[in-house]
Amino acid sequence: FSSQLSGFIAEWQSPDFHQAQLLGFLLLLVVVLVGFTWRRPRLFDALLIIAGLVLAMRAERFIIVFVAFATPAVAWQWAAAWALLRERLGARGARLQLRGRLATIAGAGIALLGIASIAFGAYTLRGQTASTRANFPVAAVQWLAAHPEVGTHVFNQFDWGGYMAYELYPDPNRRLFIYGEAELMGDQLLADYVDVNQLRPDWEQVLDAHGVDYVLFAQGKPLDAALAASNRWTQVYSDSVADIFVRNASLSSTGSH
Repeated sequence: FSSQLSGFIAEWQSPDFHQAQLLGFLLLLVVVLVGFTWRRPRLFDALLIIAGLVLAMRAERFIIVFVAFATPAVAWQWAAAWALLRERLGARGARLQLRGRLATIAGAGIALLGIASIAFGAYTLRGQTASTRANFPVAAVQWLAAHPEVGTHVFNQFDWGGYMAYELYPDPNRRLFIYGEAELMGDQLLADYVDVNQLRPDWEQVLDAHGVDYVLFAQGKPLDAALAASNRWTQVYSDSVADIFVRNASLSSTGSH
């Protein structure tokens, strides 16, 4: 029920069925509802499905809960439809022939899925290094590691926090402002982050209150431009992904990159 989570983080927002990746969720929902016409679920199953649906409609991250609750019910519901289909197909021989064909199709489908999964995994791993460099501040973090005198408390971009923690641990002087497990951060810290990220009137006061002495943020963002225009901050590093600004009061003789 956190307004900060639901207002700022995509996975905590209500599902948008205009997004193609949510069509599977919508399809499962339709299958569940149609399945009710074949068999009326037990009260316990119905309560589970309703609870899962309420959670899923509240936040995208709970769609998996709905899937876990609904899948056994779907299998039970549609078993009746399958039995009716077999009955209408007629003779035992026809049923056996159909069963054999379905088994062949299922086996081929599983084999294709396995091959596709292996190929996708290999393709993803092959491009992992390039993808990491394109989406995370790899070079900026390496620069920080080579310049330990630059700052102690960073204001970092939210979705970079996990990467930075992984790369900079266990240096006690590299204290992050925030990272991806937002529900552990608390509403107040999220609100402070949003104030700075969106350049609300108190953004500089927030940085002061948290003792931030350097900022590592995505290149080209509004915060980047605001820091560049301020006489309180000096840019010491820049690349195509990230910029680093140091508070002038704590700026040492590092020079620019």
